[in-house]
Amino acid sequence: MDHTSELLQYITGNFAATNNIAVDAETSLFQDQVLDSLNLVELITFVETRFGIKVAPSEVSIDNLDTVSRIAGLIERKLVTN
Repeated sequence: MDHTSELLQYITGNFAATNNIAVDAETSLFQDQVLDSLNLVELITFVETRFGIKVAPSEVSIDNLDTVSRIAGLIERKLVTN
């Protein structure tokens, strides 16, 4: 399973399903209210644990975390540099 598919499955199962929101790779997770600040912490913890990376405080931004595609890109960049 690639990063995008795995992230979509996790976000849909843990956050979007409770709000009945359809999520794809380009859905704005914040604008469409899929995530709030507490869900973001949970998502970052999942990403760090599942993919063995560390998300630095400076990387917690809309540019890196607003869509599943952006999160997958962050993971891929971090995995290449590790």
